[in-house]
Amino acid sequence: MHARVHSRILLVVAVALIFLAACGSRTALYLLDAGASGGPPDFDARAATPDSSTTRPDAAFSGVASHLSVGTGFACALRSSDGSIACWGCGSGVASTPPPGRFQSVVAGESSACAIDSDGVTVCWGFDSQIQSNLPAGAFVEVGVGQSYACGGRSDGTVLCWGQPETTTTPSDVFTSISVGTSSACGVTPDQTLACWNNSGRTTAPAVAAGTFTSVAVGESHACAIRSDGTVTCWGLYNDDTAAAPEGTFKAIQAGWNATCGIRSDLSLACWGDAALSTTPAGSFEEIGVGYGYACGLKVDGNVVCWGEDNCGQSVPPIGSYNQISAGGSHVCGLKTDGAVVCWGSTLFGETEPPAAKFIQVSAGMIHTCGIETDGTIACWGDNRWGQSTAPPGTFIQVSAAPATDFQQTCAVRIDGAVLCWGDNTFNQTAAPAGSFREVSTSGDHACALQSDGTIACWGDNSCGQSLAPSGTFEHVSAGECWSCAIRTGGKVTCWGQASLPTDETADPPSDAFVQISSGGGMQGYAYVCACGLRSDGNLACWGDCGGTSTESQMFTQVSVGGATICVLDVDGHPWCWGAEARQPL
Repeated sequence: MHARVHSRILLVVAVALIFLAACGSRTALYLLDAGASGGPPDFDARAATPDSSTTRPDAAFSGVASHLSVGTGFACALRSSDGSIACWGCGSGVASTPPPGRFQSVVAGESSACAIDSDGVTVCWGFDSQIQSNLPAGAFVEVGVGQSYACGGRSDGTVLCWGQPETTTTPSDVFTSISVGTSSACGVTPDQTLACWNNSGRTTAPAVAAGTFTSVAVGESHACAIRSDGTVTCWGLYNDDTAAAPEGTFKAIQAGWNATCGIRSDLSLACWGDAALSTTPAGSFEEIGVGYGYACGLKVDGNVVCWGEDNCGQSVPPIGSYNQISAGGSHVCGLKTDGAVVCWGSTLFGETEPPAAKFIQVSAGMIHTCGIETDGTIACWGDNRWGQSTAPPGTFIQVSAAPATDFQQTCAVRIDGAVLCWGDNTFNQTAAPAGSFREVSTSGDHACALQSDGTIACWGDNSCGQSLAPSGTFEHVSAGECWSCAIRTGGKVTCWGQASLPTDETADPPSDAFVQISSGGGMQGYAYVCACGLRSDGNLACWGDCGGTSTESQMFTQVSVGGATICVLDVDGHPWCWGAEARQPL
């Protein structure tokens, strides 16, 4: 095994172990307040307990929500303004991969999610390929997602389930509504009785479930239903806690992993089964969702409030509108329209904790981040073991932090056109050449810069040919892990380096004209390279090991490729991120 590959694998393993140790359980309450002062145009994020509040910014969600759904470790909501989907939390890559478009409903499951668009067409995405690949044709009026399966209700009341064959038993009943749990599902029939089923077929409802009901909610190993008189009854496991529904009448309920929450007739909340959720936020609500140790509610004014466990950020609904986004090794940072920088993802070394200042640009590295403040000075935060966060004095116009590599480095273009680099110098990569430059891009082991005359100069490691810049004039350059790409005058993309680049059709850049590119990769050694670019019409195309990702109708203004993450900004300034390793398209 190549020495650099071996050291890179050791670094990834070490970072993973540190992350697992650091990613402990957190409990919090987070509220989105529409139009609050000091925040973005539509949202201000606040982290709070029921008795206090502090500011807590996160990723992007502009406008109020019209619909909410909570999965095991992630949640999704529909924006009222345009019907688009925003998701947050973890969930095996689900949170960062909602499809673009206008939707009328969305449902979050265990590791996948489904949504019904404005034409009644269902689309599913996430970790479980069985749900996506076996999606049946036809329109649905509602859909539910469980563990490795999903069920949809058609306009005639029939139900169809799909996913893994052993979990897709479809009942012959007609239903007015259905609820899909982890491994079983229930529905309300036209005569208001309940019918339930699992992978063995239709099941017999317990005696406590006899009578007439208006709705039902199925969790992991329990279920609850609202009777015709508004009272709630529950059955299944966790009988000592989960089944003890509170007194009173309810208009809506949702069951999670081992807890249930409901909206009372006076629109207040009540939760039972999990002590961490029992203290609910005040206010009037119209929707409720319950996941694994956390819950979210949609208030009548369209604001979203979440509380409970927050180990994946699932209790922090994303917010904001951005001018720029930058994907690093395991974190992402964005420059908001008001000049503030917010970051999310791994924060092992404080790389997601920017200073309270106004910035004009930000660049996320592997385990550190740098940004240019409004006065042209550079501020860096996060890991500094190689000196990569010790920025030199002076006034700068652009900064680049190495996003995914063993070699932690930062480079920047000074206002007089000179390039300065600092951090790891294993390959003499901090020795930037003299000259006048317009932009610089560093991958950590090498760097490339665009000179004032449009030619490219590269320096540092050249073991893959990544520093052998081609001749000609260029508009932009981006240095990746063991390779580099640049946009020639006229828009054509040229890449060089990476002797082990795949030889299939996804390896070479498309022949279209591009206006922006970003090269990344490196989290998995030499065998992983990825670059993405924006065509002149704003559509996205990717090549290398992430080849095949593209859009034909969704327009973007910026793309950023990190170690294992790709992020784009749409024309409204909203970020969309997904895992490059999972090769999940938009």
